[in-house]
Amino acid sequence: MQIKTGVDCVEIERVKKAMENENFLTHIFGEKEYEYYKEKGFKAESVAGAWCAKEAFGKLCGLGVRGFTLRDVEIVHDELGKPSYEFHGIAYEVIKEQKIFSMDLSITHDKSVAIAVAVALLED
Repeated sequence: MQIKTGVDCVEIERVKKAMENENFLTHIFGEKEYEYYKEKGFKAESVAGAWCAKEAFGKLCGLGVRGFTLRDVEIVHDELGKPSYEFHGIAYEVIKEQKIFSMDLSITHDKSVAIAVAVALLED
């Protein structure tokens, strides 16, 4: 069994400025995500955490943000708020190609930065 990791960090202020562009949120969020963050008031620190989670996935796969769309990697939350990934379209194909069979995600933030860590188990 092989383990892969991906980590990303972003300044919340940078994401806050990007959110001033009305197309930013619809460009990065799938439908479920958009509704979730809309319900939560589009808090910049939460949006930044989701952004980091998408970037962390790309780094874990060795792709950066190439070879899939950000909307294809949705960050969903359980009833207690724990985040996890839901993949669609090209991103779903990427995880099959990479032989990823299990993933975990952790997101955190403070006043100025958000950080996400993605961990995947791969089939041998």
